[in-house]
Amino acid sequence: MRIQLTTTTTDQPWQSTPPLDTLAYDFDTDQVPSWTFRLRGQLLPSKPEVPVLPMTAYFKSIIIDFDRPTEAYAEPNRVDWHKINDPGQKMFDYIQCTRKGDSDVNVRVLLTVDTSPERYKLTDEFANILRIKEDTRPGIVMALWQYIKVPSSLFFS
Repeated sequence: MRIQLTTTTTDQPWQSTPPLDTLAYDFDTDQVPSWTFRLRGQLLPSKPEVPVLPMTAYFKSIIIDFDRPTEAYAEPNRVDWHKINDPGQKMFDYIQCTRKGDSDVNVRVLLTVDTSPERYKLTDEFANILRIKEDTRPGIVMALWQYIKVPSSLFFS
């Protein structure tokens, strides 16, 4: 999967013609500076017979967090997209968010891959006991039963 993160700006003071004086207040422009963040994903082709689905089909959830003061802007600083178990849910090639502002903003993107069957990562202590770091639910239960059935002297050799 190739992930692209892009931003575009509109009506920024430095984009006006003639450029606005950065130290002067100019209320006659009626321009509200804004920017647009776009997250786009594309599956890289591996086999010609495998159909390429929209980006969101490969994820259970996508969360985008904007690091900016919550009291300064009306728009939320978090955008959530979650896959639901509905075959009619529309899938997208990209997620786009437009926000007002003219300052730099850090963005954090959290992608949760939709694996089938679901895989679980174990805590370090539990992983050391079962000798697995990640597995499916049935695999973890089987490893736990093996640990219970086998005497600890044989398991920790």
